[in-house]
Amino acid sequence: FTTEEILYQTAVMDSLGIPAGERILPVRMQGGPLPNNYLDRWNVNGNLLFDLNPVRIKIGGNGTMDDWSQYGQANSLVNSARNWKNEDYNYSVYGKISHTINANTFYEGTAYFSEFKQETGDPIFWRNVADYGDDATDFNQNGLFTAEMPGPSVIGYSRPRLGQGIFNPIRPQTQYILDRSSVLGLKLDLTRQQKNHELKGGFEYRYNTLRRFYMTRPWALAAIFTNDPTIDPRLAYRSAYTESFGFPQYFSDNLVDPSATSDEGLDGAKHPILSSFYVQDKIELADLVLNLGLRWDYMNANDYRPLDPYNIRIKDGLMDEDYLEETDAHMSISPRLGISFPVTDKTVFHAQFGKFTQQPELQFLYTGWSNMAAQLSQGNQVQVGNPDLEPVTTTAYEVGIGQQLGLNSSFSLTAYYKEIKDLVVLKNRVNATPVTYAQFQNGDYGTVKGLSFTYRLRRTQRLSANVNYTLQWASGTGSTSDGNFYITWIGNEYYPIFVAPLDYDQRHTASINLDYRADTWGANLLTTLGSGFPYTPKRIGDTVYAARFSTAFPIAGTNSAYTQWTYNMDLRLDKDFTLGGQRLNVYLWVVNLLGTKNPYTRKNDAIFTENNNTSGIYEATGRPDDNGWLSTPDGQNWVNANGGERAAAMYRTFINSPLNWETPRQVRLGVRFELNP
Repeated sequence: FTTEEILYQTAVMDSLGIPAGERILPVRMQGGPLPNNYLDRWNVNGNLLFDLNPVRIKIGGNGTMDDWSQYGQANSLVNSARNWKNEDYNYSVYGKISHTINANTFYEGTAYFSEFKQETGDPIFWRNVADYGDDATDFNQNGLFTAEMPGPSVIGYSRPRLGQGIFNPIRPQTQYILDRSSVLGLKLDLTRQQKNHELKGGFEYRYNTLRRFYMTRPWALAAIFTNDPTIDPRLAYRSAYTESFGFPQYFSDNLVDPSATSDEGLDGAKHPILSSFYVQDKIELADLVLNLGLRWDYMNANDYRPLDPYNIRIKDGLMDEDYLEETDAHMSISPRLGISFPVTDKTVFHAQFGKFTQQPELQFLYTGWSNMAAQLSQGNQVQVGNPDLEPVTTTAYEVGIGQQLGLNSSFSLTAYYKEIKDLVVLKNRVNATPVTYAQFQNGDYGTVKGLSFTYRLRRTQRLSANVNYTLQWASGTGSTSDGNFYITWIGNEYYPIFVAPLDYDQRHTASINLDYRADTWGANLLTTLGSGFPYTPKRIGDTVYAARFSTAFPIAGTNSAYTQWTYNMDLRLDKDFTLGGQRLNVYLWVVNLLGTKNPYTRKNDAIFTENNNTSGIYEATGRPDDNGWLSTPDGQNWVNANGGERAAAMYRTFINSPLNWETPRQVRLGVRFELNP
């Protein structure tokens, strides 16, 4: 049914007085483009090169602007017009100078600036945050409201769903998010060849600016302002759980302005500073190549921290600045060593060792101080950033050989091992004052070990080939930074310290790429396959009444089960033509040639599925199209009480979300021009 048909039949049932328990309409999934699932993108880039031998100057930049919306299964019946609206942009500009001092020495210097903005909210109300909870009364008289929603007098209104709790009714989105960040950087690299030594050195400096405005429940503002029109807007926005730094704490007209910034006080913009310096020597002897290197990394969150993280002092509803101190900088030194030498005239051996540091994601460093004070004062569960986070450190080992086979082919075999320490993990500050709270801290540990094989065939009789296979084990004490969320939510202080498979522990991956080229046409076939990813088997959760949080408990070891193998095949055919003296290439590209139905398995993707954010399967069954609930006594009772098989069909339709599956077969026809003046 279309949205209009659903609304019409709902109105008819209202007029007939049909009880809510009997209002089950037949629903079917329809193939084709997903409703309100789009991406409008503009890209621009350009460069200018000035060759002033021996100096070369290059200036340029690039930018991207996106307007996009993503399909949501819960909204798909009658509310897809309210799918999340997103507006993003990013741009960067740079200037680069290269100077060849003499035949043995040259340097490159670069200055750059980039900025990124991401904005997410309701597509109709958008930046009018007070309207997210406004019903037909239109309390602020701006013409924006949702007539189907409970009135603003209901603070914290329930968010009902159609079909006895399955699909969302017509209602706005419930959050508004605005992030802006920029970085100003300088980089210099110097290279000098001195006999059999190639010496390199350089440094980089990055000055970041972070701004964030995040309203967890803007829908509460309408009720707050209706009940008390004279309320201090700061209190109203805090009651709507607003986190803000680098932006105003509130907007007087309730219309968010992304260009309005605030750099005053504790909740001004954050300015983390990152810097690094390295030296390297490549020594080339008769039958031996050595790479020796040393790197120094520096990070300063450039913020404040409580004098005692277990004793948070709040004064007049805000953080007491007398109990805050400036953060310390973190520095690390990382040595690197590489070696390679020929074993025979067709065999080369290589080995390397290195320590690497990775700065923690900047999102884990900061929490708005005003928001933190408000949340802790109310005793709410909150995840607090930690400006004292240390870098994640990795120690990596690698050995391998390369072997030439005849004149046109070769293979390489590499074994590797990585040990990762100080991964970011969420832990409670138990018995803190005024309340226990969860904060990101260093603590998790992991290892990755494996064996990779590559075979390459240079074009022979018009055919080239590339074959890759990797065997890998990834294990550790935690896979994601917020993996302990449920443990912290119940106030526990005991966390898993045993080693288990990590979320991205995929035992086998392989790819085969075949490319055939004739005079004016060609064909490329790419085949990929991989074993499953791990997941933790859980009890069947009740998704109708949104009780998965309390009922879907683990019933087996962490990540002790694996999803099924997946495979995919892509085909691309193309042919060259000459038109007006210019080359024209026409191609046919078939994605997922065989129409394989693979569950969504890309880990740690920015796109969330309907049932969890790491894979497209339900952890009670290991399947993407069945969570097992209908087979339970509670599920059967629900079906019998809500229309029988029609209710079950609606439920199965909701569970089998398109977002639980990988890309279906797609056929793309394209044309590419190459203009040569």
